[in-house]
Amino acid sequence: MAVVIVERAFAEPETFEAINARGDRGSWRYELYGTRFAGAYFAADGRRMICTYEAPDAESVRMAQRRVDLPVSRVWSATCHHASEPAAADVTDVAGTDVLVERGFETAVDIDALQAREDAGRSCLDLHRVHFHHSYLALDRKRMLCLYRAPDAESVRIAQRQIDIPVDRVWSARRHEPVPC
Repeated sequence: MAVVIVERAFAEPETFEAINARGDRGSWRYELYGTRFAGAYFAADGRRMICTYEAPDAESVRMAQRRVDLPVSRVWSATCHHASEPAAADVTDVAGTDVLVERGFETAVDIDALQAREDAGRSCLDLHRVHFHHSYLALDRKRMLCLYRAPDAESVRIAQRQIDIPVDRVWSARRHEPVPC
């Protein structure tokens, strides 16, 4: 099974409960296509959501999504990458909030080179109390979502800018259900 990411954007703020109820009405469709909802990150402002699925492939999730009354911005298969330091691998005990960083790249990124840049900036992350948990990297290596635990989204935004790692969007999120990785 693959990890498949579904990105959602809402024109008007939504609640997780309302979105979840709409998705639940079509849950049998996920089973039909061999997909399983694995978890979600829902933006504090109610305008963005990242859902993770376990599925045979991204197309299976796309087909199931077409039959559920929810907006879809992107669907892509991903690999998961954890923090390089064992002590940072579990940040659930770290005070703060979950913060997602979205990254897009014009050309395929070298994950090891990107991780080396972040590792070199570890003192900057520590200064802002930003703890990396894991990331999802698209199979074409041109899209990435990274999960951090930090006091707030601004702390992550500042640290990323100082380390000089590309960022498209940074937002605080609530995690719903365990997310595979």
